[in-house]
Amino acid sequence: MSNLKKFNRVVSIRGFDSPLLISGLRIAFRIERSPFDALGRCQMDIINAKIKEQGEILFKRGQRFILEAGYEGSISAMFLGTIQNVVHFKQGNDTVTRVWAGDFIEPFEAEVNITMRNPVNLVNILEEIANQVGLSVVQYEIDPINVVGAQTFTGPLSFILNMLAESFNFIWILKDNALHIVSELGSTANIFEINASTGLLESPILTHKGLNVKMLLEPSIKPSDIMIITDGGVVLSQSNLEYRDALAEGNTQRQVAYTVIHSGDTHSDLWVTEVEGVALSGT
Repeated sequence: MSNLKKFNRVVSIRGFDSPLLISGLRIAFRIERSPFDALGRCQMDIINAKIKEQGEILFKRGQRFILEAGYEGSISAMFLGTIQNVVHFKQGNDTVTRVWAGDFIEPFEAEVNITMRNPVNLVNILEEIANQVGLSVVQYEIDPINVVGAQTFTGPLSFILNMLAESFNFIWILKDNALHIVSELGSTANIFEINASTGLLESPILTHKGLNVKMLLEPSIKPSDIMIITDGGVVLSQSNLEYRDALAEGNTQRQVAYTVIHSGDTHSDLWVTEVEGVALSGT
């Protein structure tokens, strides 16, 4: 494995409520997020990390942590979650610590079981659901609609949230142990202009949904953010070119991020954000 760090990249892992701090080593990661997904995924490979520090195991199941990445002098939080599993293995002369993590300690969904009495509104319901599974609600753009009658919610988190989302027309996203509620895709205030100057790596690929984009690592972008793609020839993903008319009309450049995947390695060429885009209606 390469021992040379590239382009002053920085990746660090620090405990949210523990003394864990890993930096200066080779670290590779992959993070995936999508709307309506209660299982945010993060995999990390740490090369030649200590297994114990002063008798304490550094990586263990149930430990909460923050993964940060960027460049020397400018790093951003990429993932806040809980370690679900850890393995150590040899790869040549190196020891690799592989960590799998998610929003919750178990690699399956948290269960909801609440009953709420009159009077109650939608915001109260969402806050109570989030509180029961250990989340906070940091953003919502919906009205506090009154819900008539006693309400009981029992089942996996995504099932309950999807049922409410269908009834009250909202979109939910989990990120950094927090529940984000938006009225529609693209309704958040974050807008990213993507072009060759800002890190666009390849020509976007046109699909039946919108544009798929590959760019240099952009830690801040999340599902439901808006992308304005201002250059880069578009490659059609369909062999029959059925979307040629959309290109000719210029309707494909304003997109909303749906699935977002961040991948990085401090010591290789891997340092990208890949976004599955959905074309905004009316653009």
